[in-house]
Amino acid sequence: MSENIHQAINQVMQEVGYVKKQKGTNLNYTYAGEAALISALRPAMVENGIYMHVLKIESVTRESYTTAKGTAMVNTVISAIIRFAHVSGSYVDVASTGEGSDAGDKSANKAMTGLYKYAMRQTFCIETGDDPDKFASEERKDEKKVEATKSDKPVTTPERTELIKEFSLCFNQLSAESKGKSITIKGDSTIDQIKSALKHNQALLENQK
Repeated sequence: MSENIHQAINQVMQEVGYVKKQKGTNLNYTYAGEAALISALRPAMVENGIYMHVLKIESVTRESYTTAKGTAMVNTVISAIIRFAHVSGSYVDVASTGEGSDAGDKSANKAMTGLYKYAMRQTFCIETGDDPDKFASEERKDEKKVEATKSDKPVTTPERTELIKEFSLCFNQLSAESKGKSITIKGDSTIDQIKSALKHNQALLENQK
């Protein structure tokens, strides 16, 4: 067995280097889940005397918003310190952040799962594939052209995401009467359309006060 946490982590990295991503039910993307990472890492961690736990929750932020389809959601972001300890008493602390959204009461659970998962993945440098750097520039350009022909839906950008959140918060504050005069948005609304609807609804909210 390794003598300290640093040797132990290095040994685990030698034993486990790759976790294959899987496609979840009703999802259009692949991911390496917490269960897959634990299944791959746990035997090597036990063999090398490593255990991990959440040492300290640094911050928790929660935000309510409504999707373009009208579903009420809660988004939770949790930042924490995860400790990887060795049976020798040595340890390494790592910072990790997880984010989760849910229509029920599971957003915090999802955020905790995310921060735990990425703490493991980054600490042991686990490769999961789908690395954009392994493709040549021309290959990536060709893929983007193919994707563009498949769908005319607006591309999700940080600006669009923030606008939708701001729109949802504003809409939720409107009275029933004001909502009857408001402008709604759709899943395929452009950034300009969202901005226009947001400006209109903000005016209604201001007059409502």
